[in-house]
Amino acid sequence: MASYLLGQLIKGLRCRKHLPREPFGSGLSRIEGGMQMPGRKKLTAYFDTLEVEKITDFYPYLENQTFEMLATRRKILSALKREELEQAKEWLENFAAGDAFQEGVNLQFAQSCRIRIALLENRVDEQLVTSVTEALRLTFPEFDEEDFTAESLIFEEPSLIEMLAETYCRLGQPDRALQILDNLRKSIELSPEDDHAKEGVALKRFVLQERKISRLFCRLSRKR
Repeated sequence: MASYLLGQLIKGLRCRKHLPREPFGSGLSRIEGGMQMPGRKKLTAYFDTLEVEKITDFYPYLENQTFEMLATRRKILSALKREELEQAKEWLENFAAGDAFQEGVNLQFAQSCRIRIALLENRVDEQLVTSVTEALRLTFPEFDEEDFTAESLIFEEPSLIEMLAETYCRLGQPDRALQILDNLRKSIELSPEDDHAKEGVALKRFVLQERKISRLFCRLSRKR
């Protein structure tokens, strides 16, 4: 979410200033789309080009619908955490009807929520494996469950990979689930130790995800 919000802020201010993408160098489209979090050096260079001193200077250029979309996502996640599935489904349906739903990041979020609902309702089959893989490939096109270790996992990717392992576990394939979790653990260990990761949401999420992986790992190991 942090990278999506930052990308929208950068895009909003750049468009208001009528600046082309060329002065910002390569990778801007992925950053503006929320697919990638810029490092501190690149972000500082963006600030210089956009003539801003601090992140709050971006806020007037962020559209209200972006804040509304973020609030809706938080409501859906809270409902899922409380296992209020009917309420989550209603909010998810409204979210999917919005214009922002067509963007890759939000489409992945919606699919991730539907997969979580399927797991909570115990609707687990091979088709769910396909659904998880398709959702992952929206932001991770080269994803291959046999060997997917990567230096950066963003958005719903860690959660989706964990749900893939849980799905295999419920399908009676704990060895496959353990291999997926092992690859996820390696990816977390490979995550870059640059300044923005140390200070930002990304590292906090990785730490929390690793704790969840450890618990699932232990549960799977007992079933082998």
